[in-house]
Amino acid sequence: MFPLNCSHKLATLERLLVKNFPESLKVYGTLFHINRGNPFNLELLVDSWPDFQTVITRPPRQERYDDLDHYTNSYYMFTRDIEGLRKILKTTDVVEWNQTLQIQGLQLSLDEVIRSIAAIKKLRVDTAIRRLYVKEESLQRCHSSGYHAASEKKASSPIVLQSGKSGERHVFNFSRACASHAELLNKGWGFGGNEKSLRYIQCCIRLLPSACLLDGAGNPASLGLMDQSAELRMGYTIPEYRRIGLFKHLLMALMDSLTQPDLPFYLHIAKDNREVKGPTESADFKFAHCGWYQWTCQPLESGV
Repeated sequence: MFPLNCSHKLATLERLLVKNFPESLKVYGTLFHINRGNPFNLELLVDSWPDFQTVITRPPRQERYDDLDHYTNSYYMFTRDIEGLRKILKTTDVVEWNQTLQIQGLQLSLDEVIRSIAAIKKLRVDTAIRRLYVKEESLQRCHSSGYHAASEKKASSPIVLQSGKSGERHVFNFSRACASHAELLNKGWGFGGNEKSLRYIQCCIRLLPSACLLDGAGNPASLGLMDQSAELRMGYTIPEYRRIGLFKHLLMALMDSLTQPDLPFYLHIAKDNREVKGPTESADFKFAHCGWYQWTCQPLESGV
């Protein structure tokens, strides 16, 4: 594996990865950000060029300074040669296995490879499997569009919703999430709730697109962040505003606020999370034929 740094080649790779949607979405999303300023300072590696089979993105070594921070120590993988990837992970230092780390991908075939390498490297592996939902319209635009620079539109108009029980009308205004919202989101995020996840959320708020719907008093009612793979992630609605359709409007407001035609919109949902599934589908996200996988790997000798 070697780093691909040429801007022309990176733009070409972005167009090539589109042909492998939705399985390549995670790597495509990180490349999308790399090609537009690289806010997370990521590296992209390929096994060969131009006839690549495997693409891996990761933070550079200087960013992986905390051996226990798997939020930062995150790797995104896509391959068309699973045995070639197995050899890469087994015989090279592309992945720093002596750290607690995270691998994300949208290919089931990665699971056996990662677990077999983990057994050799003496790692504990915790696997999260979710359902992938994609906005098909955005994927179609990716297929037809060329390279575009990032931009944002003006904030959405106020949203008026009515509570089903009390009949009370609520007015919500769109805003970007800000630093003061990080702790609230960290408490409500199923993969968070700790100091390292809080630091990660703060980075996403500072560096990437986000959305927040404020209630009439100016307090956050529903929030959603994009991560470094361009996934719409870390969504949270405070309990008093649930079941009135607010999350659907949050998704739509965030998508409407962005103008990149080649930005894919996708997210994951736990199989039994019906509260999120309904609003997501009503915002025209479709269940994809591949899954969403996250492997958190931890050296057994770390004792953590």
